[in-house]
Amino acid sequence: MSTCRTSAVALKSNQPGQGVRSEQTPQMANWTHNVLVNTEEHREYAHWLGYALLNCAVIELFTYTFTAAIRQCDVFSTGLNGKSYSARSKSVRHLVGQAAISDDLKAKVKSAWQEADAVMKQRNIIAHNPITILNVRDADGAAKSQNVSVIDMTATTDREAVRYIQAAELGKLVNRAQAVTAALNGCLAQIRSQMAESTRVSSL
Repeated sequence: MSTCRTSAVALKSNQPGQGVRSEQTPQMANWTHNVLVNTEEHREYAHWLGYALLNCAVIELFTYTFTAAIRQCDVFSTGLNGKSYSARSKSVRHLVGQAAISDDLKAKVKSAWQEADAVMKQRNIIAHNPITILNVRDADGAAKSQNVSVIDMTATTDREAVRYIQAAELGKLVNRAQAVTAALNGCLAQIRSQMAESTRVSSL
């Protein structure tokens, strides 16, 4: 089996949101993590799942660094410890609205955090739903492949319409997460710069 690829574009799977029908409805007895840990062929999925969670953890960090930058305090003194991501994200947007930065930057930050929230919503789906192995068949019914997939149990209560999140969709989530962390990092740098300038001017 080939090693993990470095680009989501190279992955071959169903399009995001369309899902894949398995040979049969997955049963609880098939929901085991052992094959994920020990089977070489499933490492590609583990690669993208891990990268998705890692990049989303960076978004989590930005809730603290944005707050620390605006309040001009240490990241451990933000008052956000123990709060959920959604509460921290909401707090950041409120602080940004009151910060001594330009309206253009405020709009840019708002847009970046909206995308971050959308990415984190997808992160919660892959982090809090079960994983199974799909026996995928072609149009003629012949066995095609066995794919590791997150079962999105939040999408529907209809077993026949359940959505399976495969490697290609995880790769696209990684790309979105990386893009939004880059955008947030740029916004944070501008916030620090504009607030420092505001402080300098006010001290004259």
